[in-house]
Amino acid sequence: MAGFPDAFASKVIDFVTGRGTTPVYLALLTEDPGAAASLDTLPEDTTAGYARQPISWNAPAVVTEGTPPVSATNADVMFGPYTVDQAVAGSHVAIVTAASGTDGEVRWVQPLDAPFAAKVGDTLLLPAGSIDMGFLGGGDASSADAVG
Repeated sequence: MAGFPDAFASKVIDFVTGRGTTPVYLALLTEDPGAAASLDTLPEDTTAGYARQPISWNAPAVVTEGTPPVSATNADVMFGPYTVDQAVAGSHVAIVTAASGTDGEVRWVQPLDAPFAAKVGDTLLLPAGSIDMGFLGGGDASSADAVG
């Protein structure tokens, strides 16, 4: 066997997602923050109407026999409604440990499948299950849908 045993991999995923321990939030980013990402340097959306959103996860599970466990969001995440047009498109999301401000940590960053920019009145929706994370290639954040 190469890699983490499933039970340990599940514990790591639970830590990153805060499942059952620390509340975590989803932040919308306008570019990749790089490997040294921190809350005080995070390229986060600053558009009026945006705020970090609480996010919750399913228990990690092996989806396909022989692959590591994966966890996915278990509820919709919605940003907005925006009160002005977004000047810079959202391109990444991050799991962070603070609802606002810079006192906390960045636990995970993932690009969206496609960048998007909200218009006045839009609510950007990431449906339940559209964000997942795991090991060996696990981790995906789908495009958001604008609900206006």
